[in-house]
Amino acid sequence: LQAAWGLREEALGAEMLTAKANVKGGEAGWNLQLIDNAKASLSTTAEGGLDLAMTSASREIWHTQLHQNRLAFKMDQPYTLTLRLRADKQTKLALQAMQAHAPWQHLWDQTIEVGTSWQDYKITFAPSQGDEVARLTLSGLGQLTGRLQIASASLRPGGVLGLKAGESLEAGTVDIIGSGDLMSRTRAGQQDWIAFLWDVENGYWRGFQ
Repeated sequence: LQAAWGLREEALGAEMLTAKANVKGGEAGWNLQLIDNAKASLSTTAEGGLDLAMTSASREIWHTQLHQNRLAFKMDQPYTLTLRLRADKQTKLALQAMQAHAPWQHLWDQTIEVGTSWQDYKITFAPSQGDEVARLTLSGLGQLTGRLQIASASLRPGGVLGLKAGESLEAGTVDIIGSGDLMSRTRAGQQDWIAFLWDVENGYWRGFQ
């Protein structure tokens, strides 16, 4: 499976993110973007983290988002994203590497569940295409009110891509690939998963004959 899915392990490179928050807007660091009726404020904590207070929801989930600009991504290059997060209620957070220009295509995306206790997240992904004018976006918050806190965030090139730690066919520990983490697998792993779904669907309908 390691060979078939193209397991890659690369040393982590330099940090790509800036810790500062641009509470008044700007380019470097975290920027808060609000659209339509969305209302929220971004502040820094005494520990150096971020506190996003969302006070008014809007029509679309992408109307409230945090992003860092001035990033460049290479196609199929592993990148490792680590976050330490908590919210005041169970929250679905959309993570996206995307173009910072029209047509705003997603190069990678995944959804995670954020609970009320601090939790660490570590995700290695490979963009579906490269772009020199890109950004990392935390989205999916536009229809919510409440609080999201970020104690730390890091994005670095490199990491282990293809299989997660402890996954093996022999032990039966390869995770089911959900829609939220499909793009965190290698291209070969994605293709195998889609082929499996087609086989299951085909077998289901042929079973009626």
